[in-house]
Amino acid sequence: MKRLVIVSLVIVSAWSLWCFRPLRAGVAEIVLLDGPRGSWLATCRADAATTVLEEREGWRKVRVEGWVMGHAGEPAGGSAARVASPPAGLAVVRGVLQPASGPAARPTAGAGLVVLLVSGLEALDREHARAGEECRATVEEARRRVEEASAEYNRALASSDNFREAATRNDRLKKQVEETERQRRERIAACRDKALEIFYRHASQKTISETGGRFEFSDVAPGRYRVVAAERTGDDPQSWVLECEVVGAGTITLDSATDRSPLAAFWGLR
Repeated sequence: MKRLVIVSLVIVSAWSLWCFRPLRAGVAEIVLLDGPRGSWLATCRADAATTVLEEREGWRKVRVEGWVMGHAGEPAGGSAARVASPPAGLAVVRGVLQPASGPAARPTAGAGLVVLLVSGLEALDREHARAGEECRATVEEARRRVEEASAEYNRALASSDNFREAATRNDRLKKQVEETERQRRERIAACRDKALEIFYRHASQKTISETGGRFEFSDVAPGRYRVVAAERTGDDPQSWVLECEVVGAGTITLDSATDRSPLAAFWGLR
């Protein structure tokens, strides 16, 4: 009977791996690339032990070590050295994350983003819809609180009470307006994180968009898919949701205009 032995494997060389961390908490993983904005290598838990070797322009070169199980008699690294041939009949899905048009358009939008190839769309849509109802309700509640605080502040400005008393009250009400607006923005950010968590759970592949927003997935089995990507920072972060159906081998090139999904990734919350 064959016995299994445990062999040590250094996942990456100290000089060949760069690390991209999602900018907002909520997605608990580290994406490993072979260079800044390079090709996808792997992911690991956000709490995995990493050694930072170098930092450059927001990227970190790291070393990660781990263990794999190998068969007795197999040379160390043997299982990792074998490269399986891709199964026949699988497709390539690629495209470009086009920046939004208009005077506020940013030409760099779409580059260096985590891009998800999402499957299991029926289950995804049910989960996404439930979360959307909850998020719309909580954001609407926060919006009403902002309106109420703003209305109270405006009424106070129009009053003709004692000047010192009015000034003190107005300062308090102004801070109240600012606080309710901050809470509204935080709820929107939390809802965006919740949506991304859902997409990550249903992702069958992940990659990083290149300069110009280019992305590509290989070895895609037949089925219906969405491609999802989103900026994580900024006052008005852009998102992309594209749809396609794979029926066999070949290359599918998605267009950000004609292949756009009707699904609102973040439920239109602003």
